[in-house]
Amino acid sequence: MRVPAHFKHAIDFHAHLSLDVPLAKFFATVTNLGRARMEANNRQFAYCDEIAVGIAIAEGQIIREAKMLRASVELHGELTRGQIAVDWTSVLYGMDNGLIANTQASGDSKSNSCWITMFTDWTEWSLKRLKIRQGI
Repeated sequence: MRVPAHFKHAIDFHAHLSLDVPLAKFFATVTNLGRARMEANNRQFAYCDEIAVGIAIAEGQIIREAKMLRASVELHGELTRGQIAVDWTSVLYGMDNGLIANTQASGDSKSNSCWITMFTDWTEWSLKRLKIRQGI
């Protein structure tokens, strides 16, 4: 996908690579060849999920609050097949209602869910960056 000319230099997709942290140095190394090829074609190398990369590098600057929730990939849904299903209200997999242990013991397919970290609140710094990115 070609980026319109007026957006080409509005976002520096490589700024995070100059941070003095081990993960930024790792990303700089592993993306070196791809970035060089993209630059040869007057394009910038971009990740499919810049927020995930930012969180991996500097979670404390981006995330204000996170929750551990149960989730699984919906494999049998007619409308949601392949999407992640998160138990936001802890109805199915509440930590203290015993259902998790019971489903694992019985072999219930719901026991295939796992605990994941869901981010529930962002810092002002990250919200401003998202709004700039989306043109809001």
